[in-house]
Amino acid sequence: MSGEDDVSKSSAREAMVAEEEEEEDAVEAERKKQEAALAAAKEPKSALWLVVLITSLFAAGVYDFLANVEPNGCAMTYMYEYPTYVPVEVPASVAARHPHYGLYAYGEGAKVKPLEDGKFGGIPVLFIPGNSGSHKQVRSLASVALRKAMEETEYATHFDYFSVDFNEEFSALYGGSLANQAEYVTACINHILEKVYDGRKRGSPKSIVLVGHSIGGLIAKSLFVNPNFKEKRVGNCDLCGTTTTYVCPWYRLVQSSRWRRPTNLWSCSTITRGSSTTPSTTTGTAPPPTPGWPTSPW
Repeated sequence: MSGEDDVSKSSAREAMVAEEEEEEDAVEAERKKQEAALAAAKEPKSALWLVVLITSLFAAGVYDFLANVEPNGCAMTYMYEYPTYVPVEVPASVAARHPHYGLYAYGEGAKVKPLEDGKFGGIPVLFIPGNSGSHKQVRSLASVALRKAMEETEYATHFDYFSVDFNEEFSALYGGSLANQAEYVTACINHILEKVYDGRKRGSPKSIVLVGHSIGGLIAKSLFVNPNFKEKRVGNCDLCGTTTTYVCPWYRLVQSSRWRRPTNLWSCSTITRGSSTTPSTTTGTAPPPTPGWPTSPW
């Protein structure tokens, strides 16, 4: 009998333990259910605050964009016809010495055909791009000048815009490229006046207008410290965004005189959105060399 009692008691204890575990599981399940319900109740409120925050920031941004509008200081330029950059052949010796450079003439629409035939009859203008600049940047100037000539003078008086392609060299980072660029620009000026316009003909242009952007302005200024350059071949020199100080802090490491001498030997007057430079005398001659500097352009 005692053995049967022990088995009975053991079964009763196991049943009690199982019931207690079931109750604990039920309590735990109820607790988790309540926590889940509480979290679900809080979640929409958190999402609502997030939506309100994002909406407020967006509204503040729209208000700032519409209310705090600065006046646009730049006038946009537009093309009325497809732009064309006509290659201008330079002397073979110049092309061989500077195979990566090029000279182009700008035209639009019906005005392209005469340029392709080598017929130029306007005032020559040569655009010199800056550091990593493209010869196609001449469009914003040439397109407006072309439209003005057609509207105001019926193309009787107009400009022929040329542009130099320096293969987008980083001339602001390496002063050694300035010598090559200045040499090529000089050759282009001579070629335009002597060959393109045939300087021997009566009434052909005897000088050219230079437009230099950024480092291209330094190239334009450097021409006048070259004793072999005929300064009278430049009638006007317009600089846009050209520095009048050292170009880079490590200029001493990249042949500093190439940056410094044109700046020292030139007088500049600042104008809106750029600078317009003319030689120190009003007759179009270059200023005298600064004592202590060599007479060589570089």
